[in-house]
This record gives sequence, structure tokens and C-alpha cells, in this order.
Amino acid sequence: MSKTKQIVTSLIFHMVIGITVWFLIFNAITSVIGYYSFNNSYKEEYKESALRTAELSAAVVNGDYIDEYLSFTDKGTVTDQDGNDYFDINSFTPKDEYGEAYKDQWTRLDILSHKLDVNLVYVIAVDTTDYASFKSVINCPNSDKVPYKAWTIGHTEKTNEQYTEIYKEMYAGNLDEAYVMRTKNLNGSAPHVTALLPIENSAGETVAVLCVQRSMEELTTVSQKYLTKTLLSTVGLIIISVVVMILYLRKEFVTPTHKIIAEAERFANSNTINDDFKLGEQTKIREIKQMAESLKKMEQDTVNYIDNLTTVTAERERIDTELTLAKRIQANVLPSLFPPFPDRYEFDIFASMTPAKEVGGDFYDFFLIDKNRLGLVMADVSGKGVPAALFMMATKNLIKTYALNDGTPSEILTAVNREICKSNHDDMFVTVWFGILDLTTGNVTASNAGHEYPVIKHRDGSFELFKDKHGFVIGGLDTAKYRDYEFKLGLGDSLFLYTDGVPEANNKDLELFGIERMLKALNSTADDSPRSILATVNNAINDFVGDAPAFDDITMMSIKFNAIQNENSITTHPDMNSVSIVSQFLNNRLEHFELQPKLKNKLQIAVDEIYSNIMRYSTAKTATVFCEKQEGSVVLTFIDDGVEYDPTAAKEPDVTLSAEDREIGGLGIFMVKNTAQSMNYSREDNKNKLTIVYKI
Repeated sequence: MSKTKQIVTSLIFHMVIGITVWFLIFNAITSVIGYYSFNNSYKEEYKESALRTAELSAAVVNGDYIDEYLSFTDKGTVTDQDGNDYFDINSFTPKDEYGEAYKDQWTRLDILSHKLDVNLVYVIAVDTTDYASFKSVINCPNSDKVPYKAWTIGHTEKTNEQYTEIYKEMYAGNLDEAYVMRTKNLNGSAPHVTALLPIENSAGETVAVLCVQRSMEELTTVSQKYLTKTLLSTVGLIIISVVVMILYLRKEFVTPTHKIIAEAERFANSNTINDDFKLGEQTKIREIKQMAESLKKMEQDTVNYIDNLTTVTAERERIDTELTLAKRIQANVLPSLFPPFPDRYEFDIFASMTPAKEVGGDFYDFFLIDKNRLGLVMADVSGKGVPAALFMMATKNLIKTYALNDGTPSEILTAVNREICKSNHDDMFVTVWFGILDLTTGNVTASNAGHEYPVIKHRDGSFELFKDKHGFVIGGLDTAKYRDYEFKLGLGDSLFLYTDGVPEANNKDLELFGIERMLKALNSTADDSPRSILATVNNAINDFVGDAPAFDDITMMSIKFNAIQNENSITTHPDMNSVSIVSQFLNNRLEHFELQPKLKNKLQIAVDEIYSNIMRYSTAKTATVFCEKQEGSVVLTFIDDGVEYDPTAAKEPDVTLSAEDREIGGLGIFMVKNTAQSMNYSREDNKNKLTIVYKI
């Protein structure tokens, strides 16, 4: 190794570089803070100085004379050799008391601009139609500071947005003083600050604005000196610190460390203990002593460990570590919180994955692509263990990433397959069923990459296989193409997805569980909620398999399409399962309206009563409940496609009779009608429409 490389790779070199970099960063931070603090202090001083000058100048100006000044016929105008007009006090001839007052005020302001060493003192009358222009009333540039000459009386100039806002606030009486500081984009001029004060007439109305411009050219000079001194002191401090540091570290740290390294190398080569190694007695640094003592102890422990270590133990530890890591990875990537979307009533979903060994190759996923589309994934990776778990995680992330960037399922699977094939050196593959459920219609667009058939149950039927067309597995061929197909989930319909571990589960006689047993288990479920469906199938598999060891992962997912939800309405199939969905929707809407508890109770009772009647007596297939807040009222609207029935025409019960003597029925509608402001019924497009209005 060359001498230069030895130095560059040495410990002391890296420590010196590290500390030097820290010094540079620390000093840079402190210098920047100091610089900005210094500049800000200077700027504040300039602001206050300009304001004091403005206050002195404002005392000179008579606000009652502004209009008179602007009406002078004698503008005191002089034309220079370049043909430019400017104001000359010596060419101005007072013709009345206003002229005398103007000349006196101009002269006093001119004296102030010279005595107080400011660039310019001027008074302007702003155009109050848009505050975007002004007329010059008095203009006194300091000829010792600036090269330009005074504007003539009534000279008009445009202004920028910043000044426009200031003028507008001052004329409105909302602003007593203002500053405008210019330090950038100066086109060659020095930095400056302008202080502005409103000029009022005797009635307290703002009629003009007085401005004082003060140069800040000293700011640049002083700042440069500050930065130069800071840089020089920083460099000097770093040089001194580095020299002292090198000498100290070499003696107390680097040399003892090298001795420890030499002893470690010796032990690595010989695996014998050196009784003469007593570096702990030669250094004052506690950590170095501990390092030397630890090395000594490590030598003894290592010798003992080598004597007792076996190949079997090492291999077992490696396997345990690998499986623990894989199990943790798999547990973290699969959705496990149910319900996953508590505020979405359109669907109910549940999924589970039971690995055959410590880790499995199956996975599922579901996610909202946007507020109206739900992505559904069921997949099975070839192989088991850590490689399958890692392959599973990569595939899952790719599917979700491409799905969130939009596209059809076939387009997404094509992109994922192409990406997987780029780096699939181990020739692994994965079967995937991927579908997108439109929550506003129930339409499902799906694509199948060599996976099991999905199972669908319509509300009034039983679970049946949907034999879709399979594409090639993901990861098998980079030119593989996939096709989309569609089916529709109606309100109350269910979809069941699974991996081949379900039908291929076997008992001790190696008999397969099979598709027929799976369908039988699905159709035997008393409760059609997704959680109950998966529990029933899982119990059936366990009863069939018995004591036989698990052969493959068992992964399932079920989703039930409950409703179509919009901001103001929800559409369901009116059955017992939909009652809680409608109730939750109503509660959320009423919370959003922030109503009184008494009115909330009335609305909840009305929905419970009317929706229950639709569910029990209308034979409707769909029912929609609207809840809208209008001016001073809340409107409930119920629309169903059941038999024609007008609740407003129902016979009212005789509430004077006792409960035993009164006819059954009609009391609920009677209560709703009497608590509402109005209740109207109509039959439109073969549908019942009931509108109930409650006054807030």
C-alpha cells in the first residue's frame, strides 16, 4: 500500500477530517446566524432612522394645502440640456399665501434632507381610484447623495403592488407608518430603505403620503468586513485545532488503538491467548482501557467457544434467524386491521393467510385506488421460505404502485410482469387475480394471471365459480399479455377469492378438500358477512384435514357489496343487514350538520320507521335514503322500487284508546308525521318517493 493511501485510510486522518468538517459546519452556521443578526440589526437601525426623519419632515407639511399646491399654474419647471423637465425652487414664484407656504415647506424639507443625510424627501398625492399611481406634491432630492433632480409639481408616476397596498391602507386610516426596504434587484443603485407616513388635513383625513428614502450603502461594506474577519478567524482556529488534535490523538488514541489492532490480528491468525498483552496499563483513556480488556476477554471467550461450537448449532441458528426475519416481513406487509375503512359502508371485507410452514408464499391485498374504486389482489408465489416472502413483497408493492398510477387490471399485470422478468434470476413466478371494484356501480373489472377461479354469490342465489380466462403466470414470460373481463356485483352480492391451498388441502389419506367441498362450505354459512364466510370455510378445512400436516398455505378473502354511497344518499337492498348501514350513514350525516340532540332523535326515529316499513312490506329490491340540509330545514327522502304505498294516506290510529283496544300498526308513521314540518308522497317511474321535512 502506498504512503499516500496509508495516510488517507488511517484512523487519525478520518478523525481529523471529521472534526474539521464539523468545525466548518459549526462555524458556517454561527457565521450565517451572526451575519443575518448583524444585518437585521443594521436594517432595524436604518428603519428607525428613516422613520424619525419622516416624522420630523411630516411636521413641516400642511395637509390642508395639498390640493392648492397641485393646482398651481406656476410649476417651477426648468428644462435641462437633455430636454428633461425638473423643479427648481429658484424658478418658482409664489403668487399667494399658498405659494409662500409651499416655498417655505419645500425649503425646510430640502434642508432636512441635507442635514439628516437622506437621499430624498418627497410628498405625493395618490390616485385613490386604484392607488396604482400618484402625483408629486413636494420633491426634495439630496444633491449630495443622488444624481437625479426634483420632480415638477403634479408630475405623475406609476407605482408597484407593494406600494399600492401601503397607500390603500394609509388612505383607509388602517396604517400609521410603513417601511419598504430594497436590497436586491437595484440596477446599480445602493441598498436603501423608504419610510412612509400619512399626511392628514385638519379633518383627520389622509390627503397625501410623505416618504423619506435613506441609503444603506454602509450595510454592504460592513457586511463584507464581517464576513472577511469571520473567515480568517475560522481558518486560523481550524489550523490550530487540527495541529493540537493530531498530536493529542496520535499519543493517546491512535498508537494504543494500533496496538489493539495488532493484537487482534495476531489472535485471528493463531487463536491463542497472549499473556503479555497489557495495553490497559499504558493509556489514560478509559474507553481504550475497556477496549483492551474487552479484547482480552474476547480472546478467552472465543477460545472457549471454538472448543464447544458445532456445525449443527451454527446451521440451526442461521435457519432460525432466516425464518424469523421472513415471518416478520410477511406479517408487516399484509393488511390485518379490520374493518380497514371504518367510514366506508359500501362494502364489508375480511381476509386471512395461514402459512403451511413458518412463512408462506401466498399474499392478498386490498386498497382504495381513489374514493370510488377498490383494488383487490389474491396471489400465490412459487416456493416457500425467505425467497418466496421477499418475492411476494416485491410483487405486492409493484401491483399497488402501478394500480395507484391508474390503468386497467390487464395493463397493470402486464407492467408488473415486465418489471418482475427484468430481474427474476431465480425463475420464480406468481399467480395473481387482480380486480378493481367500482363502488358507485358494483362493476368489477378483473384480469387473471394463472390463478384460481373467483367465486360469486348473488343476493338471492348461492356461491358459484366464475370461470374466467387465465393468462400466463407473472414472472414466467416477459412478453405475456393479459386481458380484462367484467362482471357486476349487485347490492348484497359477495365475492370470494382464495389460493390453491384451499381446494388442495389434504387429509392423512392424501384426499383433496376440493372445489365441491369448498362451495358446500361457502353455501352453508348462516351469516353472509365476510368474516363468518372465512371462518366457516376454515373450520370445514380443519375438520377435513384433521391431524394431517399442512401441505400448502391457506389464503382467503371475501368482500360483500352492501351499498352505493354518495355524499347525501345511500342505496341498499332493504334487508336486516342493511339497517345498521343506513343507521351509520345517517349518524355521520347528522354529526356533519351539527344539529340539536332533540332534532337528531326525531330524524333517527323517522329513518328507522320508514326504512323498516320498506324492508318489511314493500318487497323492494333497492331503496335509497337521502339526507340533505337546506335553508332552515333537514330533508329526508326515501325512494324504493317496491309496491305502491302512500304512508301519508294511511289511517291514523286512535291514540285515545288503550294499547289493548287500539288496532296494530300505523303508530310509527303517525309519530313521524306529527313530528315533521311536512311529509309528501309521490309515485314516479314506478317508484315510491316519500319526502319528510324537519325544521331546524
